[in-house]
Amino acid sequence: MLLKAGINDVWKIIWLVVLLAATLLHAQPCHAEAQLTKYDITIPAGESHEGPFFAAGKEIIIDGKIKGDLYAVGTNVVVNGTVNGDLLVVSATLKVNGIVNGDVRSLSATANINGQVDGNVSYVGRQLVLTPSGIINKSMLLVTMQGEVNGSVQNKVCGWGSNIKLGGNLGGGVTLYKVGSLAIEQKAKINGPVRYTGANSADVSPGAALSGKLHWERKEAEGGSLFMTLLWFLAGVLVWYSFNFIFPGFWSTLISPALNKPLAAVLWGTTIFLVTPVLVLALLFTLLGIPMALIISGFYVSTLYLGKIIAGQSLGSLFAKRFGWESRFKPFTWFLLGYGVVVLVGSLPYLNSFVSIISVCWAMGVICWAAVLNRRKIIHDSRWKIC
Repeated sequence: MLLKAGINDVWKIIWLVVLLAATLLHAQPCHAEAQLTKYDITIPAGESHEGPFFAAGKEIIIDGKIKGDLYAVGTNVVVNGTVNGDLLVVSATLKVNGIVNGDVRSLSATANINGQVDGNVSYVGRQLVLTPSGIINKSMLLVTMQGEVNGSVQNKVCGWGSNIKLGGNLGGGVTLYKVGSLAIEQKAKINGPVRYTGANSADVSPGAALSGKLHWERKEAEGGSLFMTLLWFLAGVLVWYSFNFIFPGFWSTLISPALNKPLAAVLWGTTIFLVTPVLVLALLFTLLGIPMALIISGFYVSTLYLGKIIAGQSLGSLFAKRFGWESRFKPFTWFLLGYGVVVLVGSLPYLNSFVSIISVCWAMGVICWAAVLNRRKIIHDSRWKIC
């Protein structure tokens, strides 16, 4: 007997996950407090709150004490008081002038650490500055365009950055990958080796105190290794085959509407690519919008990964149609050809970012166009069967 299940069943599972996520988000610990508003949130000096403490607003200023973890989403987040736990932040700007007894994990455009962090600091954003008065009692991980480490880091500093300046007291050495420029300034005291990869050698001031060796591995910007390119290719093939095995004809059904109207798909995809991050941030400011923000973020991240796969399938289908050989070879063959071209061109220096962005915009347009124009056909043709 054949068991048939369409995409409707998949949507039921997705909505079940959404409902569960919403339930868990509302079921906060009994001592947790939450303030979610488009206005300012301030904890005055001398006032304390039991944590975990959830805050979403325009300005979030902590002058008092949070007895637990602090979760903050806002335009500007400032900690002048004490957080007796971890600090997790999504913001435009972050300033830590007080004390954080746990870890700091920040996704912020800019961040300044002028106070003390007893745990680790993990930062992703445009610019991070650890001022001379800043103290990190464990390690620092940064992924940034501009990083200035002028304070004290007890353990190791590692990560990636376009422009990095080291001028503080670093107790565990430094490991950096694909650095555009690295400057070790006169006041720097680094107790351990400095290892980095990049196109340019470090600019080391004569007054800098380095107890370990300086290890430089020269690597030009962009372009990946042959092994990583091959690994990415094989992973993409596995994902394509898995989807096609579960939902026969899934990929061809998905891209057909977009191939008939490629300009509309590109315009829709580019719009979604640019608007989605702004929409997610806006939804995070409302408690009811958080589950939807999580779902949209999941779609966005998934499409970032599937971008080259969908682009490869589209390119292979265009090859097949152009030569009139759709029935001469199996769809998998045309996918391998198109995907191979996308991955190969995307691995070339100076083309990696361009190919990735184009692929993601096209993929988002493909999914949107298929959902809008061909929803019923997708549900009908993408059934999977188990004997």
